[in-house]
Amino acid sequence: MASNADIAEKDHLWMGNSYKTEGNDMYRILIGSLAVLFLMTAGYPVSAQESGSAFYDEGVFAYEEGDYKAAEAAFRKMLTWDPNNPSANHYLGKTYLKMDRFGEAEPLIKTAWKGDPDLPDLAFDRAFLYYKMTDYGKAAGLFQDVLKEEPSRVLAGFYCGVSLYRNQQYQEANPYLLMAAENSPDLKVKAYYYSGLCLFYMGKDARAVKKMTYVKTNTESKDVRDNAGRWIEKIQAGKKEHKPYRLEVKLAYEYDDNVPLEPTDQDDLYSKEKDSLILGYAAGEYNFVDQGTVILGAGISRYQSWHVDLDEYDASDTALKLYGRYLADPFTYGLQIVPSIYQLDGEDYLLTTQVIPEVSYTINQQVSLWLSYTFSNNDYRKSDFDDRDSNNHEVFLDTVYTLGDDKGYVLGGLGYEYNDASEGAYDYGRLTVRAGGFFDLAYALRFGVLGTYAGKAYKNDDSIEDKKREDTRYKITVSLSREFYYEWLEIVAEASYTKNDSNISEYEYTRKVAGIGLSAAF
Repeated sequence: MASNADIAEKDHLWMGNSYKTEGNDMYRILIGSLAVLFLMTAGYPVSAQESGSAFYDEGVFAYEEGDYKAAEAAFRKMLTWDPNNPSANHYLGKTYLKMDRFGEAEPLIKTAWKGDPDLPDLAFDRAFLYYKMTDYGKAAGLFQDVLKEEPSRVLAGFYCGVSLYRNQQYQEANPYLLMAAENSPDLKVKAYYYSGLCLFYMGKDARAVKKMTYVKTNTESKDVRDNAGRWIEKIQAGKKEHKPYRLEVKLAYEYDDNVPLEPTDQDDLYSKEKDSLILGYAAGEYNFVDQGTVILGAGISRYQSWHVDLDEYDASDTALKLYGRYLADPFTYGLQIVPSIYQLDGEDYLLTTQVIPEVSYTINQQVSLWLSYTFSNNDYRKSDFDDRDSNNHEVFLDTVYTLGDDKGYVLGGLGYEYNDASEGAYDYGRLTVRAGGFFDLAYALRFGVLGTYAGKAYKNDDSIEDKKREDTRYKITVSLSREFYYEWLEIVAEASYTKNDSNISEYEYTRKVAGIGLSAAF
């Protein structure tokens, strides 16, 4: 029989004095109910976790078996239990990658990356997603990040190289492709194919042929073998046509309703007289060094006009040229040094020396930018014109858009020129805007148009008018050309109209020029 002390202890443990020893049955019922409730509430999250894990495993098995619809369904069920689970988001993203549903894959890969960027293969799959979405610049950067962590990951190197190739970064792409070829026999043919293309666009024809020959010999795909063969033929044909020299000769008849007084248009001096004339032009260049990425050469050119009546305005320009170019894809850097002597009526008129550094940037296959700076030292040969001697500076930026299938191009440009003369009256600044293009037409015709606007403001008062001269010039030129019997011969018709407005009437003029001629290039 229980003692009073025992009973007191029970009362203390089980909610004070409300229970009596004779209430043991109710006590048992209460304890049993609490136990059942505990088991139910404890078992619920365990069941949910086990169900989510089961769905995840089911999805992984289906993915590995290539049953992507089943994998999608399983991972989606998993995500109803745990929407931010990094592994489930990653695998569902991988599944959508396999199904080419890239737009749906992207937010899932982003969620996985935010949750756990260290998941196995996530960094590679993230880069591969953007490769498949054709965002090759972003893909290349992400593949490079993968390679920093895993330098021996060959597939990342291959896709990094292909991404850079598709982004026209040929020089950067080639080392990644060669790494993939050297470390994976399975990738060697594909990597050499893209390496061959990179070498071709880098101007390294012999090495490009070598890579394509390996591809043609070792591939099991007829299409790849045929493509490699066509590239070999193209490269070898181009090599035959590629010569270290260039020659150009032009001869034209022209009508000019306002013959210029000097061989340059620096000061817009015109005779307001009409005449017909014959124009001749000859030029030649030779590349002493041509290593694909580096070209060094020299050239000479001669321009001459012969007027029918106004022979005192016969003008000529003889120029020498030293030039160099360096290709560092997507940039091309160039430098020209051009001394020229202008003559008027057979007498030396102006000696100029130009230094022209320039750079072009190829954004993609269609769009490129060209930036140039031209420094000109102008030395007038007659003492009467010594006050016009000057240093001239011009900066110009052009944007060129190439039409599909090389059917022509359009361009737009903006430039500024400053002339610093010996006499302040000849100091000026000139802003120039130009736009135009060349377009292939039916019957092998090629149409060209170029419009130019120039605003010119002199810095000091004119020596006669006692005010600062301000000019606005508009010019449009159109041309039509086509091949004439031979590939190297072309017939060209051209016309231009120029209008110059000025606050000094002496410098106001219009000029119309039309001509037709032959042009030969070798």
